[in-house]
Amino acid sequence: MATEQGIVTQVTGPLAVIKTIRTEACEGCAARDGCKMLGGGREVLMEVDNALDAKPGDLVRISVSDSAFLKVTFMVYLIPAVMFLVGAIAGHSQGPRFSDMDPGVLGAATGFVLMAVTFLFVRLVGNKMGQTPSFRPVMIKILEHNVKDWDSCQTPNEPQ
Repeated sequence: MATEQGIVTQVTGPLAVIKTIRTEACEGCAARDGCKMLGGGREVLMEVDNALDAKPGDLVRISVSDSAFLKVTFMVYLIPAVMFLVGAIAGHSQGPRFSDMDPGVLGAATGFVLMAVTFLFVRLVGNKMGQTPSFRPVMIKILEHNVKDWDSCQTPNEPQ
């Protein structure tokens, strides 16, 4: 189970908004620049069920199940890559029947278009998956109360 620590920034009804800081695990990830490019930056906000009745300012530990993490990884990385290859092969082999363009250029263009459409589909499906309880992070422990920012934490930001 992947765990992370975060500070509760807001509580609305049964949900808490948690601010986490990307850790060393992100440094080894091949997608770290993509996350930053998409607006992730250093801090990440996420909504979790407030099962422990945490209050704003509480430092909490959250976790995501391994199966949910693997499914999301498969959907975000593997499916678009496969669709790019399908588009490239189809564009290269079938393109000359419909156009006088260079098959290599047509294959690349078809691959990129199909991959872009797949990313849009993944985004829509991902938003719906994020609302499913099995894909949402779970608050598992309150570590400290009344933490104002990361510098005032007494607990290091590492899983335990």
